[in-house]
Amino acid sequence: MSQENDGRTNEKMLNDISRLIESKNPKTKAEIEAIIGSIMKNGGKIPKQESTAVTAKEKAQDIINNAFEASTKNKQIKLAKEALEIYPDCVDAYLIIAENETDILGKTYPLLCKAVEAGRRDLGEKIFSEVKGHFWGYTKTRPFMRAMSDLSDCLVFMKKYDEAIAVAKEMLELNPGDNQGMRYKLLTMYGLAKKYTEMENLLNQKEYKDDVFAGWAYGRVLISYIKNGDCKLTETAIKEAMKVNKYIPEYFAFYEDIPKQMPSSYSMGSREEAMIYVMLNIGVWIQASQALKSLVSYAAKNLSKYADKPKFRGKIM
Repeated sequence: MSQENDGRTNEKMLNDISRLIESKNPKTKAEIEAIIGSIMKNGGKIPKQESTAVTAKEKAQDIINNAFEASTKNKQIKLAKEALEIYPDCVDAYLIIAENETDILGKTYPLLCKAVEAGRRDLGEKIFSEVKGHFWGYTKTRPFMRAMSDLSDCLVFMKKYDEAIAVAKEMLELNPGDNQGMRYKLLTMYGLAKKYTEMENLLNQKEYKDDVFAGWAYGRVLISYIKNGDCKLTETAIKEAMKVNKYIPEYFAFYEDIPKQMPSSYSMGSREEAMIYVMLNIGVWIQASQALKSLVSYAAKNLSKYADKPKFRGKIM
């Protein structure tokens, strides 16, 4: 379920660099820069360091770092279970096991709940008040935040929208800078739960009101239709949204054209961005079917304005 393995790898790299620097005991900034420079010359490869782990938590984390690099899922799970035997509050261990489960209701969900509970115990109550507002910047919180993100996804899958919303809101309160993109997930959750007032409030929240991604622009289209119906205001919102990404109406109209596997990356305004948005939000728009028809019909009638125009064929909606 998690899409953040690369982030975990980066965290491991930072920890390895810190260990290397500590082992060299540099006395000046120039010496630190020389150590980092040698890593860069070596293609970013960091010399293997002997473990300095002393506590159970540190030893478990060393095992988890090896699990991230394991060649098979079975090896990952085996190492994760070893880490939990040493330190039962090792959040990433629970996440590794959960990611490899296929029984979402019976096994994945309970594991993610355990991961979040372990994260709260591991961090302690004091951290939640001390670093609230810039939570992600304190790297020790990241396993907990990853667990929260995965739990919210699982709750959405289970259609427990109110619980998922509560998780996402807590994450944004802890880290309004939103390094994990939880505001986009929360917008979708509000749409699925038909909480349109809350959806509009999020769109207009001061931290995010100037967001330039497609989800925000098309969220405004939906809210405009819900509030005003098919009118000039909604038409203007559609025009603005299509400036951000013109392909989204096409993929709503021809959902079957979207590949089953979600694109691994995208650029703003691209077809890949459109695919990802539609895949994640088709349920929101189907619930507001008249708004969806309005969006697709307008787009189909105004394609002449686009040089690289989306392709509508046959009967629309």
